[in-house]
Amino acid sequence: MSKVRAARQQKRRYPFTPNTRLFDLVSAQYHMTLATWLKSIAPYLKDGVAPDWKTAKRLDFRCRKERTAWCIALLLDKIGKEGLKYKKSVFLRYLTTSEHSNIEINEQYLTTLVNNMLRFRLLPVN
Repeated sequence: MSKVRAARQQKRRYPFTPNTRLFDLVSAQYHMTLATWLKSIAPYLKDGVAPDWKTAKRLDFRCRKERTAWCIALLLDKIGKEGLKYKKSVFLRYLTTSEHSNIEINEQYLTTLVNNMLRFRLLPVN
């Protein structure tokens, strides 16, 4: 019985695979917001070019961890809780896996950084 429970927990915590696209984690009504966000963070990505929003599976940042967290907080500020198909923790877990980004900090630290930026409104004013 414990193997079944462990498998369920694993599926709940990691409902994605290495082939899961970023697009698959965002609700349909926010897909254009995702596309706009990818264009806006392009200067912080390694190649400086925004990936295709429909096929992007990996984001390679070329900035410090605080700026990376700022980029993520920027998206989460725009789409809110209803913009994600899964919990925010699953979304951040997705981004901290080596298959989906080059973010080299653990999930808990990234969560803390992102939440602080959202809480203290350390985002650009639109």
